[in-house]
Amino acid sequence: VLNNDMSKKIDLILADALVEKGLVVQKEMDALVQEADGSGEAVQTVLLKKGTLSEKDILTVLAEKLRLTYVQLKDITVEKTVLDKVPVKIASYYGFVPLKISGRILTIAVPSPLEIKIQDEIRTQLGYGIEIALAGQNDIADALKKCYGLGADTFNKMGASDEKAALSMPSEEPQRAAVEEFWDVGVGHGRYLRA
Repeated sequence: VLNNDMSKKIDLILADALVEKGLVVQKEMDALVQEADGSGEAVQTVLLKKGTLSEKDILTVLAEKLRLTYVQLKDITVEKTVLDKVPVKIASYYGFVPLKISGRILTIAVPSPLEIKIQDEIRTQLGYGIEIALAGQNDIADALKKCYGLGADTFNKMGASDEKAALSMPSEEPQRAAVEEFWDVGVGHGRYLRA
């Protein structure tokens, strides 16, 4: 889940990294970036639709550039104790697979880096700091079904308004005001992302 500014930053980082690695020539990348801008899609999406690179190649390069880990979820078994601490409705809503808990840090697999606001929402919901690993979108959907069973599949079929209701999430304005007040008081020295 990315806002437009962060999405554009990720697009630029990815584009530069792919050219730097020699996986895409600059002229082709310029055209792909222009197409992504025109369509409103991410560069990663355009690359996948055109078959220019595999999702694994894209995520491996992006993970390396951002100093994250790329994981192949089919090779990973998530411990039941981790799944018990992360409700299916939260994992499905935010589109991540919980991988491990180490101390007060929850490592999650996502298809693209999460903006800080989303990491904060997950941290608030679960009570853990968040560490990011990248994984393929279809691999995440398959892993959610494997880890959580029918519940994940059923939850994924719900509409967006049903998801908000299921999470009982407050509207953003009161939440934003509460966060700002928290920071203003001077106690907001939390951990966000450890790359």
